[in-house]
Amino acid sequence: MIEAWELAAQVQHHFFKEKADRFMLEHSLYSDWVMFIVEDGRFEFECDGTKGIAANGDFVLFPPGFAIYRKALTPLSFHFFVFNWAYSAEEAKEAYGRIPRGKFQIPNASRLQSTLALLRAVSEKLDPLSVARRNHLFKDLWLAYCSNETDMEPDSGDPLMNEGLRRIKQQALGKFSLKTIADELLLSPSQFTQKFTKQFGQNPMDYVTELRLQQAQRLLRDTALPLSAIAARCGYENEYYFSRIFKQKLAITPSRYRTAFRI
Repeated sequence: MIEAWELAAQVQHHFFKEKADRFMLEHSLYSDWVMFIVEDGRFEFECDGTKGIAANGDFVLFPPGFAIYRKALTPLSFHFFVFNWAYSAEEAKEAYGRIPRGKFQIPNASRLQSTLALLRAVSEKLDPLSVARRNHLFKDLWLAYCSNETDMEPDSGDPLMNEGLRRIKQQALGKFSLKTIADELLLSPSQFTQKFTKQFGQNPMDYVTELRLQQAQRLLRDTALPLSAIAARCGYENEYYFSRIFKQKLAITPSRYRTAFRI
């Protein structure tokens, strides 16, 4: 399965416009993805029933095939991108479901401003180095968005899923049962998995594995416990299954990890 953060964009066109009084066109239709990033000013937009007002620091993202209406409300400084994703919607169906439509933001204003300054420097340049830098900077912005969206903190806006997340954190390192948690929340396991994945961008069993392997790495680095004890403390019934999962996910055995990273 392709995760949202694995999506990479091929930017076909990018320019930076400073203090524009208006858009040249009131609306237009694009066959590719389109994104605005506002550095200064405000504009209103509408696309496929999604509408709003974008201002300083806002991103506005539109999928292909829809008419985009926009109107500058103040003098406007903005970046404009036309791009496609490296994976098709068929190849990355779940990842595409995590792509925002309309307005969104990325936290860490200082990081955003530094990235936008670098993008201004390559605006409209077509030499291979500038093209590579532009795609790299776009990817950096996308990773910042994905990192914020998948930060597993109980603030999803869905109290039921917040509670599910809390219970997973409590039980992940012990004898864990997805069915038990789903039953306690009056959901079937498939309903819980679907809702959890939608809210947090990661299915619950993958999240459990992530928590367990984070703990395993800490214990391997910081203690002299045998693998059997580490496996038990991370919710695994035996060291052989633990070792198999560890190597599968981290591409290194627990023993070699301990040798390489113990300080």
